[in-house]
Amino acid sequence: MRIKWNSQRNAIVYKEKMHPLIQKYIEFEILGKYPQPPEDYIPQNEIDKAVITIWCMINGITKKKTPNIAKADAKTLLEATINLDCDAETYYWLLSAWHFASVLHPPYYSETDRVGALIIDLPKENVHPLIVAASYQNFYYYYLGRKREVSIAKEFLDKYLLLTENFPQMFYLA
Repeated sequence: MRIKWNSQRNAIVYKEKMHPLIQKYIEFEILGKYPQPPEDYIPQNEIDKAVITIWCMINGITKKKTPNIAKADAKTLLEATINLDCDAETYYWLLSAWHFASVLHPPYYSETDRVGALIIDLPKENVHPLIVAASYQNFYYYYLGRKREVSIAKEFLDKYLLLTENFPQMFYLA
């Protein structure tokens, strides 16, 4: 069962099933924990294997100040993410995670604009609001911290707050 919030903030249940890794991610976010790949997840197909590999890679980057992987490997994996043939929500989620890694970690700064442009152009209507909110949070940090464009950062903060107003303790934005 999948939930989406309409403009009146009422739950609408979708018929299609959300990817189990995204369910885990959203559970981590709602509980206010650092989202990390579940150790007990068993990939069901090649796309699942690619998704868990990408999430583990991003998790490895974001948990350490100095990533234990070469930048070239991350670029290769980013290309794999961009070319991944998966559902729209999983694709949006993975690109948002890469955007987060590139916004906060200097070895990946060069990828920030590229990944951000991809995310901005993606349709958001079939994506869980917490995943869209996470992408808005990334843009907020990017425009405030790196670009020093406060008015644009505020626009993303407002979008973020609108999406997270009905969720408890979301993302702990400073």
